[in-house]
Amino acid sequence: MISTNTEKRAKLRTSTMSAAKASVKRVSESENVKSNQRRRTVVDDDFDAAISNDIKGIMSALQQIKEKAQMDGQKKNEETISSVASEMKARLDELKSKLEKERQSFAKGLLKSSKECENLLKNETAKFQELFERFSKEKSTHLQALKDVSENNASLTGGAYGFEKATISLSQKLLSSPKKVTLLRHGLSSWNKEGRVQGSSDLSVLTEAGVAQAERCRTALSDMHFDQCFSSPISRAKSTAEILWQGREQPLVYLDSLKEAHLYFLEGLRNVDAKKKYPKEFVQWREDPSNFCINGVYPTRKLWETAREAWLEILFTPGENFLVVTHKSILRALICTAHGLPPERFRAIDVNNGGLSVFGFNKQGEAMLRSLNMTAHMYTDHVYHY
Repeated sequence: MISTNTEKRAKLRTSTMSAAKASVKRVSESENVKSNQRRRTVVDDDFDAAISNDIKGIMSALQQIKEKAQMDGQKKNEETISSVASEMKARLDELKSKLEKERQSFAKGLLKSSKECENLLKNETAKFQELFERFSKEKSTHLQALKDVSENNASLTGGAYGFEKATISLSQKLLSSPKKVTLLRHGLSSWNKEGRVQGSSDLSVLTEAGVAQAERCRTALSDMHFDQCFSSPISRAKSTAEILWQGREQPLVYLDSLKEAHLYFLEGLRNVDAKKKYPKEFVQWREDPSNFCINGVYPTRKLWETAREAWLEILFTPGENFLVVTHKSILRALICTAHGLPPERFRAIDVNNGGLSVFGFNKQGEAMLRSLNMTAHMYTDHVYHY
């Protein structure tokens, strides 16, 4: 019994010791595991720290590389800009040099031209001075000759400056200055076109063709200055004058002395009808106008009286250049009286519609016929300049 208990106690002790050893072993193993874990943790931490440091080092190196690359790029850009700037400066310097050479060359040429012009001007001035001196001498000679002519009663128009030897003086008084008078017949009228006797009737008016003729006359005279325009107040002449005088400042002056001859009962009749109805009067009007008498009046002789009145009104008007617009018969009388021709020469002069005649008058009132019945402007774009 006792033995059995001893054995049991021995087994228990052995078992207890084994358990204690096992426990110690387990504790030891557990400590080893923890120690290993701690070592792994330390190693891991060290590895992470090392990796982190390496990455930082790599990033730092990359940053340095980047900065270096940027610096290199900037340096290259600066080098490129510097190179381009140098090239541009060289080209500008070259251009500047070329322009300076051209400027100097131009300045030399200009200086040379200026000297040549100066010399040319001197030569021309000398020539002009010589001509002027010659003109002055000749002028004195001519003026003296003109004075001698005047004193000897000679005339530019074939008559004398003195009235006692004048061929014809319309004024019988000295005029304020020489005069120029342009006489113009009205444009084609309705009775001209129909072949009717017109006389002083106001029923005959300017036709479309007559208006065109008046416009041609205006163009032909556009370059000429007139101090005044005188016109017959009868419609066909008045309308022509209004067209001619468009754009001019002075008002038109209407003179009764510029009216056409009054032909009484013949007016308005067609020529063929007038000849049939009044053969005696019509034939005399055509063939012997100075002796033509109608209703106790001599129309042609009366025209000579009114023509002289018209000349006096025109010539004693202030100014030197005049335009006169009127009719065929009174124009014949104006032209004849200016040269002392009698009514018998009435049909020796003819004037077309739109025809121009020009007279010059010296201060003594003597007339010189410069142009008679000019009609070039009626068929061309001719413009008169005198």
